[in-house]
Amino acid sequence: MKTLFLLSGLQGGGTETKSVKIINELVGRGRSVSLAYLQGPEHLLPEVRSDVLTTCLHRKGKFSLSALRNLRRLVSEKKIEL
Repeated sequence: MKTLFLLSGLQGGGTETKSVKIINELVGRGRSVSLAYLQGPEHLLPEVRSDVLTTCLHRKGKFSLSALRNLRRLVSEKKIEL
């Protein structure tokens, strides 16, 4: 099973920090995990394991069609089940 975590950013808040710890732990247990985030800053990026597929969706504004297209492409290419 492939898992995708979608975060607003990697700025280093509590939720983001906990999510990165969970992602790293899951990958350490052999799970296939991807991380997508809507926009920077990317303060926590160095904390994410190198074997995690990490993608910035480059959101522009509150609702971004380009970010939605990027997310759709990621889900399709990596065959992530929703």
